[in-house]
Amino acid sequence: MTPKEVKRKNNNIIYLIVAVFFLFLAILFSYYFVSEVKKVKMALETSRNGLPSDFPTLNKIHTPKVLYNLAGLVEEKGGEYLMLEATIPQIDEEGRVFKRTETRTILIGEDTKFSRLAFVSQEGSDRRVPQKTSITFAQIRIGDYVEVISNRDVSKSQEIYASQIKILP
Repeated sequence: MTPKEVKRKNNNIIYLIVAVFFLFLAILFSYYFVSEVKKVKMALETSRNGLPSDFPTLNKIHTPKVLYNLAGLVEEKGGEYLMLEATIPQIDEEGRVFKRTETRTILIGEDTKFSRLAFVSQEGSDRRVPQKTSITFAQIRIGDYVEVISNRDVSKSQEIYASQIKILP
């Protein structure tokens, strides 16, 4: 073998050693990365970052434990109450959202505020912006779609004391 061939062979061996070294480093880093990801996932699952044990897990939809508003159609109107066909969101066992309707009695008090939400054209453009105007209880009609807001949980109550009632468009 000529000295040139010996040098080329030595260079090839060096290139092979360097390639094997980098391959070894790549395998080592990938193993380290995968094990660190597993450690982080396990730490998140076990510690929950200080969250309560009943805090919902990610990737699953949960209904709120407390509701402060309902929306629906006004079915009946009395002197100090409304009967509302309320739409209540629910979640089935498979995690699908569906709506259930229930009739709820909305109690009106002296401090209940009334408003109408409407979309009006903005001057100088074709955009419509929401506008809220104050109204009275007398302006609410049967068939209006309203949102009722309360200071108390409305999720299970059949009678709801309203702090605000908005007629929605």
